Amino acid sequence: MKTKQCIKCGIIKDVVEFNKHNSTSDGLDSWCKDCHKQYFKEWTKQHPDKIKHYRNTHNKNHPDYAKNYYNKNKHKIIKYNAKYRDTEDGYKHTWCSTLHRHKYKGISINITTAELFEYVKDINTCKMCGKILNWTKNGKKGATHDSPTLDRIDNEDYIDLNNIQILCYQCNAGKQKMTNDEYINQCKMVLENNGYIIIKK
Repeated sequence: MKTKQCIKCGIIKDVVEFNKHNSTSDGLDSWCKDCHKQYFKEWTKQHPDKIKHYRNTHNKNHPDYAKNYYNKNKHKIIKYNAKYRDTEDGYKHTWCSTLHRHKYKGISINITTAELFEYVKDINTCKMCGKILNWTKNGKKGATHDSPTLDRIDNEDYIDLNNIQILCYQCNAGKQKMTNDEYINQCKMVLENNGYIIIKK
């Protein structure tokens, strides 16, 4: 098995972890694929306007590029997408389409699905009760008590990054159209009415 050391991370890896590069003596890139991915990820975060301009220009100059690329690699793309959707990040990307459902309800959407993904990608618990969220497919069962849901904090008529929170299905169903404070007070009344003592932090 042939190996090569990445000059970026310093790790010795199998040569299949490097892209081909005609200008090098061994025909391989000096950076491994993982380092290139990480660099590009950070670069795109720092230069969103350049990425947007490039995509708009490319799409304008090559209107059939995406269609032709898909037709040429259709089976490979379908297989990759199916595999990716089974990962947590893949499910979160799919889940972000919940924005469309809110739009159909007449809610003004002021964020993109990409921005929502960046918001939820590291969220693993319900903001209200702390329950661990189930970021996986539920098949035909539909939503379960630990399914993640998008909630407008005080039920505003718009959605942006400043007025949303991720709640489990159980908390969101109980909160319904109440504001955060109204729901918390409701929970306190339920506890007090059943003999529980509430200790204020």
